[in-house]
Amino acid sequence: MKQLLTRGKKQKLISLSLGIAAVTAGMNSAQAKTINAETGPIFNSLFAKIQCERAADKLNGKWNGRYWKTPGSINGVCQVVVPDPVIAKPSHKPIRQPPIKPTVRLISVDAGKLWNQAHADWRCPQLAKQNNGRWTKNWSEKTESKPSYCQVEVKIKPVIPPPTHKIMNVNAGRIWSNDHAKQRCPNIAKQNNGVWTEKWSTKDNKSSCQIKVAIKPPVKPVAPPVVKAPHKGSIREVSAGGIWDQAQANRKCPLIAAQTNGTWTSKWRKTGPNNEAVCEIKYQPLSQVRKTLATQKPVVQAPTQTASSTPGSNTREVPAGPIWDQAQASQKCPLIAAQNNARWTNKWRKLSTATHQSVCEITSGSAPTAVQTKTVVTTQTTYVNLKPKPAPAAANVREIFAGPI
Repeated sequence: MKQLLTRGKKQKLISLSLGIAAVTAGMNSAQAKTINAETGPIFNSLFAKIQCERAADKLNGKWNGRYWKTPGSINGVCQVVVPDPVIAKPSHKPIRQPPIKPTVRLISVDAGKLWNQAHADWRCPQLAKQNNGRWTKNWSEKTESKPSYCQVEVKIKPVIPPPTHKIMNVNAGRIWSNDHAKQRCPNIAKQNNGVWTEKWSTKDNKSSCQIKVAIKPPVKPVAPPVVKAPHKGSIREVSAGGIWDQAQANRKCPLIAAQTNGTWTSKWRKTGPNNEAVCEIKYQPLSQVRKTLATQKPVVQAPTQTASSTPGSNTREVPAGPIWDQAQASQKCPLIAAQNNARWTNKWRKLSTATHQSVCEITSGSAPTAVQTKTVVTTQTTYVNLKPKPAPAAANVREIFAGPI
């Protein structure tokens, strides 16, 4: 009996010393922790050693030599020291995040001159409101070179980038299962120039596939090339009366252009019934005409005496507009002479072969002869750009040539 008591005391001292050593080792280890593991029945110290070491192996730890029995039971509990798992450092470098931009910024608002704190408490909130901000209760006093300032906090509006994609739900008929959706939705997304988001839904026996479609950036319209319009009034259409065909236009339009000091552009068109037509005439710009007239010097012709004229008569040349030939001169010059209370000397000449501008030679000092009076009355004037109206039959009514109109 004494031997059994002595043996039990020795076992308790050994276990107690082992437990103290294990606890000390656990305290010295910064990466270890002690846990209590149930081991089942323990009958003696030899059986406890076997059970505790088996439990420590299961927990990947080490038995510290301590064990005890659960009160009222033969089951034992072993104390096991388990090392904490060591967290391995990441092998890759962390991704650098852009710095967070502040949502507010501080500005200094000129406040003129602030006398004291009470003056700042009254003036600075007003300036902050004008700048859509909030006064931070800070202000500065006026110096010789700088005025007083109020510090205002202004919110910065976040810059939201425009969306690059949009989400759409496209009708897909009836989808029976997820495998059916994987076959059908990618084709529907391809037809709509998008990508399937692997989501689909069914409602009221109607299925739809969710797709993501890229938003195309708006295309800025390209301005059409600037085409300089012709000078205002340089080209216009002039009424030409009736023109039947191109041959008649080739004869009539150059006459109209010459009478109006212009050039025919070889274009004409019909505008109404009875073959009413217009000719396209090109004229020089007004600035160029003024420049030409400014450079020209006026020519003054002195009156000349002729042997055939009576004493007191004078002969001079009068502008007659465009004259093409002798036949037209025979009709035009007597009319011009009658308008000037003179008579035509049967002489005329062209000043320009390009525009057919001509002059008629007239003499004054004697009354027009009977032949001239007859010529004036019986001469028929041909109107090119105006529709003639017959004058009423009267002895004192006649048509007088008016030149270009």
